[in-house]
Amino acid sequence: MLQTSLVYDAIAEVPAGRVVTYKQLAEALLVRNPDLTITTPDLSRAIVNLLSREGQPVRHAGQILSTHRVVPDSLKLSGHIGSIRSLAKDKEQLLEAEGHTVHNGRLVSPQLHRFH
Repeated sequence: MLQTSLVYDAIAEVPAGRVVTYKQLAEALLVRNPDLTITTPDLSRAIVNLLSREGQPVRHAGQILSTHRVVPDSLKLSGHIGSIRSLAKDKEQLLEAEGHTVHNGRLVSPQLHRFH
């Protein structure tokens, strides 16, 4: 079972002006937590499901997490729930406010966060 705090702690590390893909986040969590017995694709899906369930904003450890900085590998901003366009638009506006370029609903040359 995925501990939400592991995911939220990692998301909290992503600074303004940077993004991380679901896959990158999953890979970082697997490196940090070798006891997790889940594949990267399955963990990526679990993260998507977690963020979809939680919605925005997410409060963790006394702060509001910037979940808009977690994006699909395709860089297509569909929001956490693809059928709800307003979430994608909100995500787009938040990312643009942080200096990212979005064209036709897709991030262009984003600055990716690298976990240590």
